[in-house]
Amino acid sequence: MLSIGDSMLLENQKEISPHTILLQASMAPMISKALATATKLNIPDKLVNGSKTAEELAEETGTYAPFLYRLLRFLTGLNVFTEDENKRFGLTSLSSVLRSDVPDSPREWVMFNAQSWRWEVWQAMMDVVLTGKNSYEHVYKKNVYQVFAENPEYALGFTKAMKSWSSSVPEAIVDAYDFSNAKTIVDLGGGMGSLLASILRANPTAKGILFDQPPVVEMAKQELSNLDIAERCSFVGGNFFENIPTGGDVYIFSCVLNDWCDDDCIKLLKKCRQAMAPGGKILIIEQLIGDVNEPTIGKFVDMMMMLETFGPIRNVDRWSKLLDTADLKIANVTHTNAVDSSLIEVIAK
Repeated sequence: MLSIGDSMLLENQKEISPHTILLQASMAPMISKALATATKLNIPDKLVNGSKTAEELAEETGTYAPFLYRLLRFLTGLNVFTEDENKRFGLTSLSSVLRSDVPDSPREWVMFNAQSWRWEVWQAMMDVVLTGKNSYEHVYKKNVYQVFAENPEYALGFTKAMKSWSSSVPEAIVDAYDFSNAKTIVDLGGGMGSLLASILRANPTAKGILFDQPPVVEMAKQELSNLDIAERCSFVGGNFFENIPTGGDVYIFSCVLNDWCDDDCIKLLKKCRQAMAPGGKILIIEQLIGDVNEPTIGKFVDMMMMLETFGPIRNVDRWSKLLDTADLKIANVTHTNAVDSSLIEVIAK
C-alpha cells in the first residue's frame, strides 16, 4: 500500500510528467488541512464499530453530507480511509492510529500542524530566506518563546503536539540504548516526561530528573503522578542556560538542540560536561540531515527549524566539530525508526 507521500503523486513518478508531479506536490497543504478536519471531527472514532456512509457521519458530526463525502473521498486516495461500492467509509492502518483512544496517537500533532496561526508563521518563508531571521520575528517581532509566553494556548498546543510527534521515540530509545548502569538520568527539555518515564520503567533501579520550563514541568508532574515510576522521578523547572541539575550519569536532549544555533548548543553542552558525574554521558536524540540528494525526514524538520527556531538539523560531521568545542566527542551513533531519529552517544574527551 502506498504511503501518503507516495500517493500524493497518485501514480509512479516515472509514469507522469514533472509538470504534473510539481502541480500535485504544490497542493500538499490540502493534505494537512484534510487530515486535521477529519481528526477534529473524530471520524476515526466513529468508524471503530464498522463502516458508515457520509450521510450517517454527517448526522453524527453536524456537517454537510455532500462536502463531508468529498473530504473523505479525497482521503481515501491517500489510503487514510477506504470506500466500498456502497459508498461506506472504513478505517485503514493510518486512520486507526488517529482514534482518540490510541495511546501515543499522532492526532495532536496533526491538528496542531494545521492551525491558522501556525500557517501564518510558515507563510513568512520568503522573508526568512531573504533576511536570515525566523518567521516569529517577522510575524510577531518576537522570538518563539516570547510568543508562547504571551499566548499560553499556543504553548499548550505545542507541548501536546511534541508529545504526539515523538510518541514512538520512548520505546525505540529504550530498545536501542542500555541505561542499566545509570543511577541518575536527567532529561533536559523533557516536556511531558514520556521518554523519561519509559526509561525509568525499563530500569527499576534508576532515578530520573525531568527539567523544563516551570509551566511544562507542572503539567508533566500531573501527567506522571499516578504512574509507578513517580516516586523515582524529580521535577525541576528553570532555564537550562542558567542552571541544570548536577551529578547525573546520563543527560538527554531529545528534539531540543535542533532549536538552537551552534553557539547556544556549545553553551548547553559545556554545562552538561561540567555537571555530569565522572564517566557521565550525553544522549542527543534527533534527526540527522542525511546524505546529499537523499530524501529524509531530517530535511523536512530542518525547514521547520529554519522557519520557527534558531537552529538547524545537523549531520554527524557537524555534530563532531560542535562537540569538540565543548571538550566532548561522539562515542556511538544509532539510527532508530522513531520519526527517523538517531541517538548520538556523547562522552568526555
